[in-house]
Amino acid sequence: HDNPQLSSKTLFATHYHELLGLEHKLSRVKNYNVSVSDTGESLVFTHNIIPGGANRSYGVHVAQLAGLPKQIIENAYDLLINLEHSTHSPKLPEKDLPQENNNTDKEKDKIKIIDKLDLDSISPLEALQILYKLKQD
Repeated sequence: HDNPQLSSKTLFATHYHELLGLEHKLSRVKNYNVSVSDTGESLVFTHNIIPGGANRSYGVHVAQLAGLPKQIIENAYDLLINLEHSTHSPKLPEKDLPQENNNTDKEKDKIKIIDKLDLDSISPLEALQILYKLKQD
């Protein structure tokens, strides 16, 4: 989530390729994927994290490795081929994309106050009172 107050470090999604476009819209978003060695006949998951999005979906292969029934694998593979060749690629609507959040001067001042707090030397009650005051301002 691109909410600076939450300071989220990671959003993990295995098959939500529409998220890849957010890297170009939001400065805090960076895409990474697990490297795969694809020889055409076999896949090897290298366990290396590399920048960028995956160039294709490996979900059907992973399902096969997990031992799902052959008929399910074949149906999933057919669906994947249809999706990959479809001209319709679902995208996040522009209106639904989070906007860059540039903190106002007032918000920046509040952050500075919080950053300067010595949490080891104030009581929980004092910390709570400071938070209430910051919230009111």
